[in-house]
Amino acid sequence: MKAKKIVIFVMAVFLCLSANCHTADAGKKRQPVKELTITRYDSHSLRLEWKARKRAKYYKIYRCKQKKGNYKLIKTTKKTHYINKGLKKNTKYYYRIKTCYKKKNSEWDSELCKAVAKKTKEYHRTTVFAGDSIMTGLSIYRSVDRINIGGSKKVVAYKGLGTLTFQNKSVFGGKTGVGKVISYKPYRIYVMLGMNEVHYRRKTDMIKNYEEIIKKFKKACPEADIVILPISPVSRRIAAQKIGFKQIPAFNKMVKGLADKYHCRYYDFTASFKDKDGYLKGGSPDGVHWNASGYNKFAELLEKYDKSIDY
Repeated sequence: MKAKKIVIFVMAVFLCLSANCHTADAGKKRQPVKELTITRYDSHSLRLEWKARKRAKYYKIYRCKQKKGNYKLIKTTKKTHYINKGLKKNTKYYYRIKTCYKKKNSEWDSELCKAVAKKTKEYHRTTVFAGDSIMTGLSIYRSVDRINIGGSKKVVAYKGLGTLTFQNKSVFGGKTGVGKVISYKPYRIYVMLGMNEVHYRRKTDMIKNYEEIIKKFKKACPEADIVILPISPVSRRIAAQKIGFKQIPAFNKMVKGLADKYHCRYYDFTASFKDKDGYLKGGSPDGVHWNASGYNKFAELLEKYDKSIDY
């Protein structure tokens, strides 16, 4: 009986503390959204994205055709992105977002953020998959056709390329890899580079070259969404033959840091390709590249990820 009373007392204290924490959290004014960005998704849709704010549980999106007009609520969401579809073409829209504590209006909600505008116009969305021979498999096995994300999909990849030669080797109809990617005016760019050099070059040199690529993309395509992909593991046999491949985990960590530095996305898909010891699993023709099922799996992962950051 005594033990039961102790349990009840502990539970009561816990509930009280939880309630106090909940009340304290509610009793703080939310901070307005910052860095709201708007990009074209298609001719009749605009994509909004913003950074998450502390203690925000919901975001309310308001829209108006005039900067100082009467803004109407169009969406309440927990996500930090939203695609506004069904818009009129060649029309300018203004958006403001409110950071909220709950779905209903609350005294703890933030003020509306600064208005950000974008004009709709004819736009065809293109997603580019850039890299070396690892990425060429998307075309070779036609796995890119399995990535059901709408718009056009282009593979800009060539065997033997690295973080330097992707910038200075003109193997894409007289264009370099960087030049070819830019020519598509992409909505989103997936980049995977480094496999051809990680086993013999210094990581710091590779990262410097990678940084140059990102800067060029950012300058030429400021609205493009850049997703950096880590390089995948190699087989145990290949890792033993070329000990430089042991740099892969450290290199990928540096690549993630580079993505963070330049506000790019980083998507680590490699867990699906590793065995329990971290080596490339499944069938592989040479211990580095993937087989057809591997590329189909890669396509499946890319589609799922791509949709997760849009919808």
